[in-house]
Amino acid sequence: GVSVLTNRCVTCGNKNGLLILALCVLVVMATIVIMIYPHPLMAGFYPCLFAIQLAPLISEEFPISFERIHPYLYYISSFLALYFPYDFCLLNNLNPLASYCLRYTPPLLVGLTVVIILVIRKKILRFRSIPWYGVWTLVLLLYTQAVHTSMSVLNCPLIQGTNGHTTPRWYVDGTVECFTQGHLPLALFSMLALLLEAGLIPLVAMVSMEKLQRPLWLRHLVRPLTEAFKEDWRWWGTMELSRRFLLLLFTLPFPGNPIPPSYLLMAYLCAYTFIQPYKSTVVNLMEVVLCVDLLVMMLIVGDSAIIEDLLYSHTTQLSVS
Repeated sequence: GVSVLTNRCVTCGNKNGLLILALCVLVVMATIVIMIYPHPLMAGFYPCLFAIQLAPLISEEFPISFERIHPYLYYISSFLALYFPYDFCLLNNLNPLASYCLRYTPPLLVGLTVVIILVIRKKILRFRSIPWYGVWTLVLLLYTQAVHTSMSVLNCPLIQGTNGHTTPRWYVDGTVECFTQGHLPLALFSMLALLLEAGLIPLVAMVSMEKLQRPLWLRHLVRPLTEAFKEDWRWWGTMELSRRFLLLLFTLPFPGNPIPPSYLLMAYLCAYTFIQPYKSTVVNLMEVVLCVDLLVMMLIVGDSAIIEDLLYSHTTQLSVS
């Protein structure tokens, strides 16, 4: 079978099933720890998490010269998103769509665990408060990979077949025709997930508005969303979600083309440079530096890919001649 994580063939077997089960247990345990022992997020957590999670995703089409680095970046990013290599195959000749469904395991597991914890807190322990710090931490950890998974399912470029007709083919596996009987259920689920993920952005913005009349429980929710930012920019938590969503939206449909996400990244860089939304000057500087690092890495990757294409075409011409 094929591991999407490392982009290479792997041997299927029972060990992969045991690995997935063990990683599921780790995800549940991590969720319990975050929910039971919630802490305010350090302001420096925002730029660091953004850079580490987005680095392997916005440069997913690495040229050959970056081939050895990319899996390690992906592992680090996955670890910080409670996302582990669930895409290891379980059985020989397993349908790639069925294997890809395992990517939804982390958010579903975390969501179920959070609901159970909240029910136990309210019904058994009689706690009335909700640990919103833990909820917001889990949202930031899971959001990037969840959006990437949903968008990847719907990434269906038009491919011209031998008969001259163009059909939408799944980018992950070109043998799968999109929106047919096999792909349609997963596509519908991904559309619903993407609507929920996109809906979080205006929801966070509305909750963070300064003059909004809120009940008491909602006031407790506002604190973890706004405490890292200056009073005039208390709604900036919305940007933490929107920039992840938009960067992936500008990246996945244009594989190997760093230009669209580079323009968007430059816009965010300008916003963070001039606005400086964080209370801490050090964190504002960290945000700018890490954003520049991402931008430089994307440009290097793009230039390397162009150079390798030119070398390949030149070598091909020499061999033909």
